[in-house]
Amino acid sequence: MRVILLVLARLSLHSGRAQRGPECAGHPGQQTPTLAALDSERKVAMTIVGEKNMKRFLLAALITATPALAQSPASAPGAPARGAVPDVPHNWATIVMTANVNHSADDAWKRIKGDDYCAFITYLGMNSCVLTVGTGDVGTNRRLNGTIDELMVSKTSHSYVYAQPTSAIFYHGTMAVEQVDASHSRIVYTLLYDNANIAPADRPAEMDRRRGRFQAAIDKMAAAANGP
Repeated sequence: MRVILLVLARLSLHSGRAQRGPECAGHPGQQTPTLAALDSERKVAMTIVGEKNMKRFLLAALITATPALAQSPASAPGAPARGAVPDVPHNWATIVMTANVNHSADDAWKRIKGDDYCAFITYLGMNSCVLTVGTGDVGTNRRLNGTIDELMVSKTSHSYVYAQPTSAIFYHGTMAVEQVDASHSRIVYTLLYDNANIAPADRPAEMDRRRGRFQAAIDKMAAAANGP
């Protein structure tokens, strides 16, 4: 676009100079133009016509290019395309914990109060659990200790999945009961999160601490389900 504007400016300057060429014959103080002068004026006139056509072409190109340039600004070299997902490094950690129950999956789910979205929290030693949105279906949010939000994102007859919507580590958890046989089942608790912000050497110990806390809660839940 800058090139088009520059050419238009130069053409306008040149055209103005050409139009102020030799004056017409018959004016006081002017001699009758020679053949060479007439030929020069003819060339000037042809130049002016050509420049006018060129101006029209450049103006048309400028009008056509302006909307496209306004709608699609050029990206800086190396910048991601508009709408592109940044290539951020992740390190996904998965922890799976289980505990056996001497009852069918249906009975075990009832005994651990699986339909109560706040029931498991008591085994983790949380002080409070309040449903701030929903009543226990997908889209229900529980708030733990008044600060931690966990949104239910999926649910089946014997499981649910939750996520912490404001978590910087994309924290997700799944609590489920799986059938083993007609009279036995298994509690399965799965955690998924990004521990890329933890030094590689410290990740195993961090996972062990998290696993130990949740496994203890699941064992308490299984013990309660196996009781009378």
